[in-house]
Amino acid sequence: MSDLFVSNLLMMIIGGSVSARHIEIAFKIFDVNGDGSVDAEEFEGILDVLRQQTSIGMRHREAKMLGSSYLGESAVGSGLQKYFFGKYGNGKLKVHDFLAFQARMKDEVLQMEFMRLQPEDGKITEKKFCKMLLTYAGISEQKQKKMLKRVKERFQGEAAKV
Repeated sequence: MSDLFVSNLLMMIIGGSVSARHIEIAFKIFDVNGDGSVDAEEFEGILDVLRQQTSIGMRHREAKMLGSSYLGESAVGSGLQKYFFGKYGNGKLKVHDFLAFQARMKDEVLQMEFMRLQPEDGKITEKKFCKMLLTYAGISEQKQKKMLKRVKERFQGEAAKV
């Protein structure tokens, strides 16, 4: 799996665009032997299904169909796969372990995003908070500007922070 794909996969998974319920269903579908866990090959199927649930994943699917070479053919060799399935890729992954990973990553990314906005006394302005929310919203730049303008007008002159 290419580095570009790994970063987008992580954003897809941790960005909340794929619900825990969808992940649970995908795990149940691809858990062929019914042991409550999936192997690396079954996980590939899960990733294919999850990719179809997001705009990022669909862009990768379309690029792969058009023969783009920047996508790896398999996720088995990636660091993420080694983390989930071990050095030789023969481990098993349970849905609760994957969801725990998702939650930890989401928390870490939100913390990094928050710290990037240089909080003062552990707080950021409403405008910075709005920008943080819109970063991964998939909304056009023009619409984002309108939304930021509304926030700026609403909180103009107030010293409140969130």
